Amino acid sequence: MQKVMIVGAGKDGTSILKLLLETELYIVGSMIDRNLEAEGIIKAKESGITVGADWKEHLDDTYDLVIDVLRDESISKEIRKKKADKTVLVPGALAVV
Repeated sequence: MQKVMIVGAGKDGTSILKLLLETELYIVGSMIDRNLEAEGIIKAKESGITVGADWKEHLDDTYDLVIDVLRDESISKEIRKKKADKTVLVPGALAVV
């Protein structure tokens, strides 16, 4: 299984979360959004997934994939710099369902 972090818990992030919860290929390790009342955060909590407001506090070398749906290039650049070499970053424009 691939461990995934989803950054952005609005409509797009929630859609991706629901999709990933239906597969056995991925395990969502954390769902991140500044708004801890966002739809995806609530769904993640209900599913027993770790949630948080700051991806920096959760990103470590155990993640295989980070899906960034924020569409904020500055955040994508920060994630790209801090992620492990083995971790794949899927930027917001490609991640939208």
